[in-house]
Amino acid sequence: CEPPSHTTADRAAELLAATSVLQYLRTARAAAAPEAQRLTERIQSLVAALIAAQNQDGGWPWVSGESSPRLGQNAAPVVPPSDRLASAATVWALASAEPLGLLTDVKVLDHSLAFLNAEFAKVSGNDHETRAAILHALSTRRAAAFEAANSLNRVRSQLSDPALAYLALTFANLDRTSLANELIGILGPRAKTEATTPGRPARVYWDGSRSSQAVRGAAETTALVSMAFARVRPQAPELEGAVAWLMAHRTGTGWRPHKAKGPALAALASYFGTAQAAEDRYRLTV
Repeated sequence: CEPPSHTTADRAAELLAATSVLQYLRTARAAAAPEAQRLTERIQSLVAALIAAQNQDGGWPWVSGESSPRLGQNAAPVVPPSDRLASAATVWALASAEPLGLLTDVKVLDHSLAFLNAEFAKVSGNDHETRAAILHALSTRRAAAFEAANSLNRVRSQLSDPALAYLALTFANLDRTSLANELIGILGPRAKTEATTPGRPARVYWDGSRSSQAVRGAAETTALVSMAFARVRPQAPELEGAVAWLMAHRTGTGWRPHKAKGPALAALASYFGTAQAAEDRYRLTV
């Protein structure tokens, strides 16, 4: 049974997807396209909704909105508590709107850093995926401590595919490309293959998220790993196979779970916008 697609993490995924595609259009010099204006309006709406949903402690709940009191009770509605993973996803998404000039209140992200740092200190030592997800969110504001990231790097052989991808993206955000490249070197051999039609290369995917609380399913894992490849090794052959897998496993207008849509479209936009080989230039005479 799929979880509801109206959670805070799902809204954050929608925002990350929209900002990634708008950035792609700007890179492709298509900022005047009608799609760009629609995306801009969609981003503005999502940013406003997420800002309004922020709790007083700086985090975001799993599902926004106040819960009503039980029948017969006169108590005031209870505000849902902040969720560390939903908050990390929201910070990532809102941070992606800032370079586009569409983040209306930067203080919202500044307020969230204290909450994420406090939650990071509470995470158990064995929950590497949650620690990596929070560190990555902090790194989007360049607020992740290198010592904390390096402590995860010391046990990288024990990290799952999502944790390695998050950590590689964190090191890339911290300008530690060599360390990120070492983590990509671990992810490459872990890739699984999926046969396609005869004569066509096999598609590539990652599915090391079975025991993860932060990431669910092959689509979200493959999207995160693809983002790391596009950022660190854009010409790696694994990236082309992973993009083909993501395109083949799209369901309707997104992926499953719904929150995989954000990193999936971010990976595709990064690949088609910067990582894919440049177009050949030639003169054709007929």
